[in-house]
Amino acid sequence: MLDPKVFPDDAKEGYCHTFVGPEKRRRKGAVVRVLEQAAEEAVRTASPAQQRKIAAQLDVVVKGPELVEQASRMARVRSGESDFAQTVMMPEGLELGLALGRAVVGDLAKQDCISREDPGFLEKALERVAPSLRRALGESRRDQKLTAKAIAWAIHAALGVVLDRSALAVSPLLPGGVRPDVLIGAPGEPAAQTAVIEVRLVNAPLDRALKHGFWNLDAALTASGAAHGALVLFNPGSISENDPVLEHITTPAGRDVLLLAL
Repeated sequence: MLDPKVFPDDAKEGYCHTFVGPEKRRRKGAVVRVLEQAAEEAVRTASPAQQRKIAAQLDVVVKGPELVEQASRMARVRSGESDFAQTVMMPEGLELGLALGRAVVGDLAKQDCISREDPGFLEKALERVAPSLRRALGESRRDQKLTAKAIAWAIHAALGVVLDRSALAVSPLLPGGVRPDVLIGAPGEPAAQTAVIEVRLVNAPLDRALKHGFWNLDAALTASGAAHGALVLFNPGSISENDPVLEHITTPAGRDVLLLAL
Protein backbone atom coordinates (compact mmCIF):
# COMPACT_ATOMS: atom_id res chain seq x y z
CA MET A 1 0.00 0.00 0.00
CA LEU A 2 1.20 3.46 -0.85
CA ASP A 3 2.10 5.54 2.22
CA PRO A 4 2.24 9.25 1.14
CA LYS A 5 3.41 10.28 4.63
CA VAL A 6 6.95 9.06 3.88
CA PHE A 7 7.52 11.73 1.21
CA PRO A 8 4.49 14.06 1.77
CA ASP A 9 5.75 16.83 -0.50
CA ASP A 10 6.60 14.66 -3.52
CA ALA A 11 3.26 14.01 -5.17
CA LYS A 12 4.90 14.74 -8.55
CA GLU A 13 7.26 11.80 -7.94
CA GLY A 14 4.42 9.49 -6.97
CA TYR A 15 5.49 9.69 -3.31
CA CYS A 16 8.46 7.43 -4.03
CA HIS A 17 12.14 7.61 -4.81
CA THR A 18 14.71 5.13 -6.13
CA PHE A 19 17.99 4.58 -4.34
CA VAL A 20 21.06 2.72 -5.61
CA GLY A 21 22.93 0.78 -2.94
CA PRO A 22 26.35 -0.83 -3.25
CA GLU A 23 26.46 -4.50 -4.15
CA LYS A 24 26.72 -6.74 -1.14
CA ARG A 25 29.89 -8.75 -1.35
CA ARG A 26 29.34 -12.42 -0.66
CA ARG A 27 31.79 -15.24 -0.64
CA LYS A 28 30.29 -18.08 -2.61
CA GLY A 29 29.77 -21.27 -0.70
CA ALA A 30 30.67 -24.74 -1.96
CA VAL A 31 27.10 -25.54 -2.95
CA VAL A 32 26.77 -22.38 -5.05
CA ARG A 33 30.05 -23.07 -6.84
CA VAL A 34 28.99 -26.64 -7.56
CA LEU A 35 25.67 -25.52 -9.04
CA GLU A 36 27.33 -22.90 -11.22
CA GLN A 37 30.05 -25.21 -12.50
CA ALA A 38 27.62 -28.03 -13.22
CA ALA A 39 25.17 -25.79 -15.09
CA GLU A 40 27.92 -24.28 -17.22
CA GLU A 41 29.46 -27.68 -17.92
CA ALA A 42 26.06 -29.11 -18.84
CA VAL A 43 25.74 -26.58 -21.66
CA ARG A 44 29.28 -27.07 -22.92
CA THR A 45 29.00 -30.87 -23.12
CA ALA A 46 25.50 -30.97 -24.63
CA SER A 47 24.98 -31.82 -28.30
CA PRO A 48 24.80 -28.86 -30.74
CA ALA A 49 21.04 -29.33 -31.13
CA GLN A 50 20.55 -29.40 -27.39
CA GLN A 51 22.78 -26.35 -26.97
CA ARG A 52 20.56 -24.38 -29.34
CA LYS A 53 17.42 -25.42 -27.44
CA ILE A 54 19.00 -24.51 -24.09
CA ALA A 55 20.09 -21.14 -25.50
CA ALA A 56 16.55 -20.44 -26.64
CA GLN A 57 15.20 -21.28 -23.18
CA LEU A 58 17.78 -18.95 -21.65
CA ASP A 59 16.83 -16.15 -24.08
CA VAL A 60 20.26 -16.18 -25.74
CA VAL A 61 19.82 -14.69 -29.22
CA VAL A 62 23.36 -14.83 -30.67
CA LYS A 63 24.42 -17.55 -33.09
CA GLY A 64 27.68 -19.17 -34.07
CA PRO A 65 30.60 -19.74 -31.69
CA GLU A 66 29.32 -17.11 -29.24
CA LEU A 67 26.11 -19.08 -28.59
CA VAL A 68 27.78 -21.71 -26.41
CA GLU A 69 29.78 -19.13 -24.47
CA GLN A 70 26.77 -16.92 -23.75
CA ALA A 71 24.48 -19.84 -22.98
CA SER A 72 27.07 -21.26 -20.58
CA ARG A 73 27.44 -17.95 -18.78
CA MET A 74 23.66 -17.50 -18.58
CA ALA A 75 23.26 -21.03 -17.21
CA ARG A 76 25.84 -20.22 -14.54
CA VAL A 77 23.94 -17.05 -13.57
CA ARG A 78 20.57 -18.80 -13.38
CA SER A 79 21.81 -22.02 -11.73
CA GLY A 80 20.71 -20.88 -8.28
CA GLU A 81 17.05 -20.67 -9.25
CA SER A 82 15.01 -23.36 -7.53
CA ASP A 83 13.30 -24.49 -10.74
CA PHE A 84 16.33 -24.07 -13.03
CA ALA A 85 16.83 -27.76 -13.89
CA GLN A 86 13.09 -28.22 -14.40
CA THR A 87 12.39 -25.22 -16.63
CA VAL A 88 15.60 -25.36 -18.68
CA MET A 89 16.22 -28.52 -20.69
CA MET A 90 19.38 -29.96 -19.20
CA PRO A 91 21.14 -33.29 -19.75
CA GLU A 92 19.87 -36.51 -18.23
CA GLY A 93 20.26 -36.84 -14.49
CA LEU A 94 21.36 -33.25 -13.80
CA GLU A 95 18.46 -32.28 -11.54
CA LEU A 96 18.67 -35.36 -9.31
CA GLY A 97 22.46 -35.38 -9.50
CA LEU A 98 22.69 -31.82 -8.19
CA ALA A 99 20.22 -32.66 -5.43
CA LEU A 100 22.48 -35.55 -4.43
CA GLY A 101 25.50 -33.27 -4.78
CA ARG A 102 24.00 -30.71 -2.41
CA ALA A 103 23.57 -33.50 0.13
CA VAL A 104 27.26 -34.38 0.13
CA VAL A 105 29.27 -31.18 -0.37
CA GLY A 106 28.59 -29.56 3.00
CA ASP A 107 30.92 -31.71 5.09
CA LEU A 108 33.44 -32.13 2.28
CA ALA A 109 33.92 -28.36 1.92
CA LYS A 110 35.27 -28.12 5.47
CA GLN A 111 38.41 -30.12 4.60
CA ASP A 112 41.57 -29.12 2.76
CA CYS A 113 41.59 -29.67 -0.99
CA ILE A 114 43.56 -32.51 -2.58
CA SER A 115 46.08 -31.43 -5.20
CA ARG A 116 46.00 -33.18 -8.57
CA GLU A 117 49.79 -33.01 -8.49
CA ASP A 118 49.59 -35.74 -5.84
CA PRO A 119 50.22 -39.07 -7.65
CA GLY A 120 47.42 -40.66 -5.63
CA PHE A 121 44.92 -37.81 -5.99
CA LEU A 122 42.12 -39.91 -7.48
CA GLU A 123 42.27 -42.60 -4.82
CA LYS A 124 42.41 -40.04 -2.01
CA ALA A 125 39.53 -38.04 -3.50
CA LEU A 126 37.27 -41.07 -3.98
CA GLU A 127 38.11 -42.34 -0.51
CA ARG A 128 37.04 -38.99 0.94
CA VAL A 129 33.77 -38.59 -0.99
CA ALA A 130 32.63 -42.25 -0.91
CA PRO A 131 30.95 -42.29 2.55
CA SER A 132 28.95 -39.13 1.85
CA LEU A 133 27.98 -40.35 -1.60
CA ARG A 134 26.83 -43.66 -0.23
CA ARG A 135 24.66 -42.02 2.40
CA ALA A 136 23.06 -39.74 -0.19
CA LEU A 137 22.50 -42.59 -2.64
CA GLY A 138 21.10 -44.80 0.08
CA GLU A 139 18.48 -42.19 0.89
CA SER A 140 17.56 -41.92 -2.80
CA ARG A 141 17.73 -45.59 -3.82
CA ARG A 142 13.95 -45.92 -4.12
CA ASP A 143 13.76 -42.92 -6.43
CA GLN A 144 12.76 -44.15 -9.88
CA LYS A 145 14.79 -41.34 -11.48
CA LEU A 146 18.10 -42.62 -10.14
CA THR A 147 20.42 -43.28 -13.09
CA ALA A 148 24.13 -43.64 -13.70
CA LYS A 149 24.14 -40.10 -15.10
CA ALA A 150 22.58 -38.73 -11.91
CA ILE A 151 25.31 -40.45 -9.88
CA ALA A 152 27.92 -39.04 -12.28
CA TRP A 153 26.64 -35.50 -11.62
CA ALA A 154 26.76 -36.18 -7.87
CA ILE A 155 30.37 -37.36 -8.21
CA HIS A 156 31.08 -34.25 -10.28
CA ALA A 157 29.72 -32.11 -7.45
CA ALA A 158 31.65 -33.93 -4.74
CA LEU A 159 34.99 -33.96 -6.57
CA GLY A 160 34.56 -30.30 -7.46
CA VAL A 161 34.78 -29.54 -3.75
CA VAL A 162 37.61 -31.86 -2.68
CA LEU A 163 40.00 -31.43 -5.62
CA ASP A 164 42.21 -28.37 -5.91
CA ARG A 165 42.05 -26.64 -9.32
CA SER A 166 39.22 -28.96 -10.25
CA ALA A 167 38.55 -29.26 -13.98
CA LEU A 168 35.61 -31.62 -14.35
CA ALA A 169 33.23 -32.63 -17.12
CA VAL A 170 30.31 -35.04 -17.32
CA SER A 171 29.97 -37.04 -20.57
CA PRO A 172 32.39 -34.93 -22.65
CA LEU A 173 32.91 -36.05 -26.25
CA LEU A 174 36.38 -37.52 -26.74
CA PRO A 175 38.09 -38.73 -29.94
CA GLY A 176 36.41 -41.78 -31.40
CA GLY A 177 33.01 -40.80 -30.05
CA VAL A 178 33.88 -41.95 -26.50
CA ARG A 179 32.05 -40.23 -23.64
CA PRO A 180 33.34 -41.09 -20.14
CA ASP A 181 30.85 -40.43 -17.35
CA VAL A 182 33.28 -38.08 -15.59
CA LEU A 183 36.50 -36.56 -16.92
CA ILE A 184 38.95 -34.94 -14.53
CA GLY A 185 41.40 -32.53 -16.13
CA ALA A 186 41.54 -30.14 -19.05
CA PRO A 187 43.17 -30.39 -22.49
CA GLY A 188 46.90 -29.85 -22.33
CA GLU A 189 47.28 -30.89 -18.69
CA PRO A 190 49.77 -33.64 -17.80
CA ALA A 191 48.34 -37.15 -18.05
CA ALA A 192 49.30 -37.75 -14.41
CA GLN A 193 46.82 -35.03 -13.37
CA THR A 194 43.89 -36.36 -15.37
CA ALA A 195 41.46 -39.23 -14.83
CA VAL A 196 38.28 -40.80 -16.18
CA ILE A 197 35.47 -42.36 -14.17
CA GLU A 198 32.79 -44.76 -15.39
CA VAL A 199 29.58 -45.18 -13.36
CA ARG A 200 27.31 -48.23 -13.47
CA LEU A 201 24.05 -49.11 -11.75
CA VAL A 202 24.21 -52.87 -11.34
CA ASN A 203 21.64 -55.52 -10.53
CA ALA A 204 23.54 -58.30 -12.27
CA PRO A 205 26.44 -60.56 -11.26
CA LEU A 206 29.56 -58.52 -10.52
CA ASP A 207 31.69 -60.20 -13.19
CA ARG A 208 29.20 -59.25 -15.92
CA ALA A 209 28.97 -55.66 -14.66
CA LEU A 210 32.74 -55.40 -14.51
CA LYS A 211 33.20 -56.69 -18.04
CA HIS A 212 30.83 -54.10 -19.50
CA GLY A 213 32.26 -51.28 -17.43
CA PHE A 214 35.85 -52.21 -18.21
CA TRP A 215 35.29 -52.05 -21.97
CA ASN A 216 34.13 -48.44 -21.67
CA LEU A 217 36.79 -47.53 -19.12
CA ASP A 218 39.63 -48.85 -21.31
CA ALA A 219 38.25 -46.94 -24.29
CA ALA A 220 37.93 -43.74 -22.24
CA LEU A 221 41.48 -44.06 -20.91
CA THR A 222 42.81 -44.48 -24.43
CA ALA A 223 40.77 -41.61 -25.89
CA SER A 224 41.58 -39.18 -23.08
CA GLY A 225 45.19 -40.13 -22.47
CA ALA A 226 44.46 -39.98 -18.74
CA ALA A 227 46.82 -41.79 -16.39
CA HIS A 228 44.12 -42.65 -13.82
CA GLY A 229 40.78 -44.39 -14.04
CA ALA A 230 38.02 -45.63 -11.79
CA LEU A 231 34.89 -47.73 -12.13
CA VAL A 232 32.07 -46.84 -9.72
CA LEU A 233 29.41 -49.51 -9.15
CA PHE A 234 26.17 -48.90 -7.29
CA ASN A 235 23.48 -51.50 -6.64
CA PRO A 236 20.29 -49.70 -5.50
CA GLY A 237 18.94 -52.90 -3.97
CA SER A 238 21.87 -53.78 -1.73
CA ILE A 239 22.71 -50.85 0.53
CA SER A 240 24.24 -52.02 3.80
CA GLU A 241 25.78 -50.38 6.82
CA ASN A 242 29.27 -51.40 5.68
CA ASP A 243 31.74 -48.83 4.45
CA PRO A 244 32.14 -48.36 0.68
CA VAL A 245 34.77 -50.63 -0.85
CA LEU A 246 37.67 -49.01 -2.72
CA GLU A 247 40.30 -51.26 -4.23
CA HIS A 248 42.75 -51.61 -7.10
CA ILE A 249 41.87 -53.89 -10.00
CA THR A 250 43.20 -54.52 -13.51
CA THR A 251 41.27 -53.92 -16.72
CA PRO A 252 41.32 -56.37 -19.66
CA ALA A 253 43.86 -54.03 -21.31
CA GLY A 254 46.14 -54.41 -18.31
CA ARG A 255 45.59 -50.99 -16.74
CA ASP A 256 45.61 -50.52 -12.98
CA VAL A 257 42.39 -48.72 -12.02
CA LEU A 258 40.22 -48.20 -8.96
CA LEU A 259 36.97 -49.99 -8.23
CA LEU A 260 34.58 -48.15 -5.91
CA ALA A 261 31.63 -50.24 -4.81
CA LEU A 262 28.97 -48.00 -3.30
